[in-house]
Amino acid sequence: MKSFGKVKNGDDKVLKFVSAMTDKTYQKRIVWELIDAPEALTQATSNHIGLVYTAHVNDKKFAIYEEKFQAYSTDFDQLYWSNTYVLCIVNQNCLPIHVVCTGTSMLYDLFNAVTAQVSGVEDIIDSLIDDLDDL
Repeated sequence: MKSFGKVKNGDDKVLKFVSAMTDKTYQKRIVWELIDAPEALTQATSNHIGLVYTAHVNDKKFAIYEEKFQAYSTDFDQLYWSNTYVLCIVNQNCLPIHVVCTGTSMLYDLFNAVTAQVSGVEDIIDSLIDDLDDL
């Protein structure tokens, strides 16, 4: 499966795509859904996949998730937990068929936009502000 990895020079269109997805997520033009992590992502690995979110963009289904994994520190001679974010195209069973990119700060921004949308936190905050204004 081809991956753009951390997005190298020349992958400007991938960065533009991720940025556009973030903007459209905040505008609610892309609507995300929380799903259980597919077994194919969680089996036979020591990595941990928590929440997985999916959305349809044009005729493709995308997923974004946080992957936690153990890395080794040569400075301290020990394992520690780290994480990365993954954006991929998935099939109808939510199995990744192509990794668009991983590990960029822009994916962190997209992930935050997605979780804010799905949680409804902006609506809750707006409601609380309206309630305070009525006092």
